[in-house]
Amino acid sequence: MWDLIIKAIISAIFVIVVSLLMGTDVYFLAGLLTLFPSFTLIAHYITGTTGTTLQLKNVVVFGMWSIIPYFSYLATVYFLCDKTNIYLSLGGGLLVWFIFAGLLVFFVKPV
Repeated sequence: MWDLIIKAIISAIFVIVVSLLMGTDVYFLAGLLTLFPSFTLIAHYITGTTGTTLQLKNVVVFGMWSIIPYFSYLATVYFLCDKTNIYLSLGGGLLVWFIFAGLLVFFVKPV
C-alpha cells in the first residue's frame, strides 16, 4: 500500500516540476525531466528483487528498444504541430506510438 502512495507522490512531484519549468527561460528542460527514469527505476527494482538476473536483463534490453516508439511519437508531434492543432498533433503522436509499440511487442522477444 505504501509503495503505491510513494509512487503517486513521486509522480505528482514530477508533474509540478514540469509545470513550474514551463514558466521559466529553461522550459525546454521539461523534455529532459520527462525522461527521468522514475518508473524505470521502480520496474528495475521490482524485477531485480523478485525476478532473476536474466529477467532484469530482458527488461533492460526491451527498454532500450522502447526508444523507437518514443522517438516516433516525438517526431510525429514535431511535424504535426505546425500543420494542425495540439489535440490532433498529440493524438497522431499517440497513434504512431501505439503502432511502433505494437510492432516492438510483436517482433522483439526475450532471450
